[in-house]
Amino acid sequence: MTLLLLAATTLVTQAQASYPRNVVAQYIKDCTAGRGAQARAVCACIIKGIQLKYTYEEFQILNSQINQTGSVPASLNNIIKTCKANPNTSSFNFRKLEKTLY
Repeated sequence: MTLLLLAATTLVTQAQASYPRNVVAQYIKDCTAGRGAQARAVCACIIKGIQLKYTYEEFQILNSQINQTGSVPASLNNIIKTCKANPNTSSFNFRKLEKTLY
């Protein structure tokens, strides 16, 4: 059980590390612009969920598609809804989020 948890934590950390820090910072900045104080927690949760679900390359393609069509895919909407329902990332259960992504 401990080995499995360690492997899962390593995979999540590797996925998050593959996103450039400036991209994550810009996402949070854009996401929180003009929103209330709680927006930062929601936006941080969303980008963590995105990092779990999509490689950085997939995220770039997804972002381009959203910008072109204005349509957000259901898998991304699931991340957004989950994070809006529970934005407190310090106690958020990302295993629960991960189950909703696949």
